[in-house]
Amino acid sequence: MPTNPRTVRNRPLLSKALRRTKASSVLAAAAAVACLAVTACSTGSAGGAAGGAAAGSTAAGAATGSSAPAASPVSSIVTSDSAADANARANLSQCGLPVRRITDASGTVVTVTGDPDRVVTVQPSFADEASLAGVSPVGIGDDNDPNLIIPQIKDRLKPYTSIGLRQAPNVAVIGQLHPDLIIADYVANVSMLGQLRAIAPTIALLSDHTDYAQNLDSALNVGVALNKCTQMKAALAAHANAMAKIKAGLNPADHRSFILALSNKKNTSVFNYQQYATTVVSYLGLTAAARGGQFQAGDAKGTSMETLVTLDPGVIFYANENNAPASLLTSWEQSPVFQAMTAYKDHAIYHVDQRAWSLMRGVTASAVIAQQAVSLLGGK
Repeated sequence: MPTNPRTVRNRPLLSKALRRTKASSVLAAAAAVACLAVTACSTGSAGGAAGGAAAGSTAAGAATGSSAPAASPVSSIVTSDSAADANARANLSQCGLPVRRITDASGTVVTVTGDPDRVVTVQPSFADEASLAGVSPVGIGDDNDPNLIIPQIKDRLKPYTSIGLRQAPNVAVIGQLHPDLIIADYVANVSMLGQLRAIAPTIALLSDHTDYAQNLDSALNVGVALNKCTQMKAALAAHANAMAKIKAGLNPADHRSFILALSNKKNTSVFNYQQYATTVVSYLGLTAAARGGQFQAGDAKGTSMETLVTLDPGVIFYANENNAPASLLTSWEQSPVFQAMTAYKDHAIYHVDQRAWSLMRGVTASAVIAQQAVSLLGGK
């Protein structure tokens, strides 16, 4: 697939160590959201155990860089303010302090003072989370396209300045905004963290190359950085309740296998079971069919129709690149080979919005994905 900020984003830059943190992502997400919805969770729960195991291999070679990928901190944000992951415990302990020392996904301890109100977020998911806590960023990476951000997030934002591409934001523009906090992406922006930290305190969290449970952890850390822990706890508790209701609206008969694909005119890429939107849909009870080494994140070669037929998913969700009206996958639908698949025969092939399902990630997009999936499958 050609290089494009709107494509499946997940490039081979992701280290093997970070890939290993996703082994229990679906269980972690389910446990994390379940814990958010109740009044007490043990750090020895399934979510805590999965999160603790994941945390150990987050930042390759950096034992202190494991806070963002762990699922366990999510269970604590409305409960005991304790977590299985050491970095998350340290960050949670900073809530409410006038000067906070936050360990980010790179293992760097970043000092943040007071209540930042001139915040720059390189990824829309971080803008989503900041706005959930009541802070509207002054600068956002939106690929120079204000329509990139879905309405459910944009409605909470005040006018902002575009800082350009999420993968390569305009450092000069960021400097002109005089931010007091920058929230960058540990994977996508790793090569420019030094430049950003020369402008303002910068925390590097996971958005690109993240899954649902890990993103909830990023939201927690955004709340700590903004000194808005109470607001973030409330927002995530509301999210947990909303997700539980959405999940309950799905007919158990729809707990089928599925794939999520992104297609343009030349090829079709399938999201593997560890990628963001697939982990959200898996939380609902469906099973991601794309597993194994042939489904690498950021696969530029794409997937053949024959491979899809071999997978034979019960459900296909797909987005066209840049939300184009047609793609290679839509042309495949005319093939008798494609029409032999279960999803085709069951009329279970659904077109979805690339922005929400592939580009946003974040708390709000998770709920949008889940609700759309349930609605498309005929649930409540």
